[in-house]
Amino acid sequence: MQKSQPQKPQRPARKQLRQPSLDRYCIQMGEVVSALNLLADLEPFATLTEYRRNIVEIIDNVACKPGNTRAVCRKYYIHPRVLETYESGRLTPWLEKVQAARKAATPPDAGLHADEKVLLQFLSKEAALCFL
Repeated sequence: MQKSQPQKPQRPARKQLRQPSLDRYCIQMGEVVSALNLLADLEPFATLTEYRRNIVEIIDNVACKPGNTRAVCRKYYIHPRVLETYESGRLTPWLEKVQAARKAATPPDAGLHADEKVLLQFLSKEAALCFL
């Protein structure tokens, strides 16, 4: 009888390369919607100082609800794509949609409020743009 050789551990199969998804962040939907609504209430920024002041104000307002610090709020509660597009000025049309949705004040359809729908449209559009 022959002794069996210890088998080498098999290497796991290589994972197929995936495109990065926007849901890799542990983001709370309510806080992102809150940040989007707060951004819609602000006047557009003209200088870098105003931009930074606006972002700090938004982060402070969103962070105080769950009782977190600014760093935790920025990393885990506000989607980074929202802040990036706000900085570049591409968020303005979406903020106008949020304001228009508020004025329409239609009852939620399928459990989503109008501002949540705008956020989901924004994130899906941004996801499509980042893969081009």
